[in-house]
Amino acid sequence: MTNLETKQIDPNKEHLGKIYAKALIDAAEKSGDTEVVVTQLESLLTDVLANLTSLASYLQSPRVALEAKTQLLDRALAAQISPVLLNFLKVVARRGRMDSLAEMAVAARHLFNEARQMVEVEVRAAVELDEAMRSQLSDVLTSSLGRKVQLRVQVDSTLIGGIVLRIGDQVIDGSVVTRLTQMRQQIRDRTFQQIRAAIDRFADNA
Repeated sequence: MTNLETKQIDPNKEHLGKIYAKALIDAAEKSGDTEVVVTQLESLLTDVLANLTSLASYLQSPRVALEAKTQLLDRALAAQISPVLLNFLKVVARRGRMDSLAEMAVAARHLFNEARQMVEVEVRAAVELDEAMRSQLSDVLTSSLGRKVQLRVQVDSTLIGGIVLRIGDQVIDGSVVTRLTQMRQQIRDRTFQQIRAAIDRFADNA
């Protein structure tokens, strides 16, 4: 589950999202830009519209003329995103479905992963994972699940060391937990090192 997914799911929007996502994936596959298109759609939602709520409201408003929305999409995004995604957004705007864009992005990612036999794993860690640790974690999960893994790592400072994994509704079996023990210890050690460094800096400045 990605951070685009919410706890309260609207069945109608979810169904609509799957229909539109299928159309987007089909168009992207023809152009050979599927991964780029899916990633750009997610980024548009999480990095742009989530921070510019006025822009999101503008695009979703039925009181704003379609021509105005189309011009805005061209000016703001034409040089930044795939033509396939830009055309898709115009279609979504024309049909008055911009309020379901998040559901479309979630469904598109699921379709992309399924087609490539990939599974998305949400990782919450007490500290940032370096490339070596990400690679180790990816290898462990790939071996256990028998599928390629896409990690979505978030730092959660409320965790007192260790990591938390979420793979849809799947429960991680004991063998994986055992194999992750050493990694958890590495993360815990790094957390304590950062705390100690912060204390030392505080003492030096006192």
